[in-house]
Order: sequence, then structure tokens, then C-alpha cells
Amino acid sequence: MLKNKTISRGMTGAALILFVYALSTESLSVHLQNTRELLANASVGVMVGVPPNPYNTIAQQLEAKQNELSEREQKLAELEKSAAPAPGTSSSANDFATYSLGMSILLFLLVATNFYYDWRRARREIQKTPDQFAINLNKRG
Repeated sequence: MLKNKTISRGMTGAALILFVYALSTESLSVHLQNTRELLANASVGVMVGVPPNPYNTIAQQLEAKQNELSEREQKLAELEKSAAPAPGTSSSANDFATYSLGMSILLFLLVATNFYYDWRRARREIQKTPDQFAINLNKRG
């Protein structure tokens, strides 16, 4: 156990001495540049190739189709934008809202007129025959 601690301390001391020596021989900027280059070159590249077939080209076909659809969508949006009415002009939705409001007001007036005529007719009938529901107690029959 004591032997392992001694070896560990000796290794740490040797590494520290080498680190100090390396720093004293070259400047810090050179060490940083070397470290950056080392890390940049440390990547591993692997290339695997499979001959094209209908199954491994589906993603490419799908991407090409999606690009084509995006272009068509952009053209359609440009056409809609050019065909849109100028600001300030009435559109069909605005016309429909106006006609709908007009018809609603007309129907309201017709229903209100009907209620008025019904009320007036009922009032006249009551005024014409007030004795219709009266009971004559003087009459003997």
C-alpha cells in the first residue's frame, strides 16, 4: 500500500516536472495552437458505400419531390398575391356579409310587422264583441 502511494507520488511529480519543462521551452500561444491542431485532426472519418437501388434512394426522391412542391407552393402564393383585389376594394366575403346583414334586417322587420298586425287584429276583435263572454243573469229561459 505504501509502495503504491510512493509510485503514484513519483509519477505525479515526474508529470509536473515535464509540464513545467514544456511550458518553459515554448510559449503558451504555441502550445495552444498545437492543441487546437491536434484536436482538429483528431476526428475519425469512415466512408461506407452501397450501390444505389430503389430502397436507398427513396429519401433523395422524397426530398426532390418536397423541393418541387415547395417551388409550386411559392408560385401559387405569388399568383394568389397578384390576383388579390387591391386594398380598399370590396371582396366577395365582404359583399356576402353586407347581403347577409341586409336580409337579416328585412326578416326582422317582416316578423315585427306580423306581430303588430296580429296584436291589432286581436284588439279589434275584443272591442267588437265585449259581451261574448258575459253571462246574462236577467234572462230566464
